[in-house]
Amino acid sequence: SYSLQTRQTISLSTATQITRNVSLDVKYSQKNDDRVQVNSSSKNYQQDWPDASMSFSGLERWRIFGGGGEELDSGWFQSSNFNISYKRSKTVNNITPISYNPSTSLNLNPRWSFTFHSGVNATLSTTYGKDHSENNGVVTENNKLRFGLQVRHQFKAQAFLAKMGLYRPGSNPSINMDVDITYSNDRQERFNPGSSNSTPTGTTRFGIDPRFGYQVTRNLSGAVTFTFGRNKNLATNQTTTSLGLGVEATFVF
Repeated sequence: SYSLQTRQTISLSTATQITRNVSLDVKYSQKNDDRVQVNSSSKNYQQDWPDASMSFSGLERWRIFGGGGEELDSGWFQSSNFNISYKRSKTVNNITPISYNPSTSLNLNPRWSFTFHSGVNATLSTTYGKDHSENNGVVTENNKLRFGLQVRHQFKAQAFLAKMGLYRPGSNPSINMDVDITYSNDRQERFNPGSSNSTPTGTTRFGIDPRFGYQVTRNLSGAVTFTFGRNKNLATNQTTTSLGLGVEATFVF
């Protein structure tokens, strides 16, 4: 008996600075695996192309966002940048003279980050993906769509604590606000030749998760968290809602 395995890998990448505020990264990769045994042979194939991302910085100076003025705070944002990436992957495992089952995935990811003059940081991101696979004539498609918003800010708490009689001179109290808002939609469909299509399956979810962390003194810190989530099953049309509240405090003696 004998066996022979051959592997070939090709990887290319380039980074281009188009302008001072615009950059482009492009990648390409391909893998081929050939395996030969007695009376049998199989191949594996994988390719990532196109695989590219583009970044934009200095959006706060764009006139569409109020930039271009002479004053430092003339625009809407103190700083802002945008990034978008796209990737397509194709994979075929166990290729034989009578079997060929490809799988293809697409992913598009735009992301926008910005900071206001008040110090509020926010990030808005989106993910769109599509997976297509074949297995002995049965086609399965998965579609996913996700939106996310993250907001971060730190407040000085001296005035607030002074009204409550908790402020102590010499301390540096603060409150950190973290708010996450998410939406996702995952849908799967299966197509079988010669029979009716199956019922689409998947879930739709919406959630809000604010969190407030506080530092009163060096000896007292804690957090207050809220959670809200709503899930919907696409196959059964059943909706589930969840609520949560958490309070924590840390005392150092």
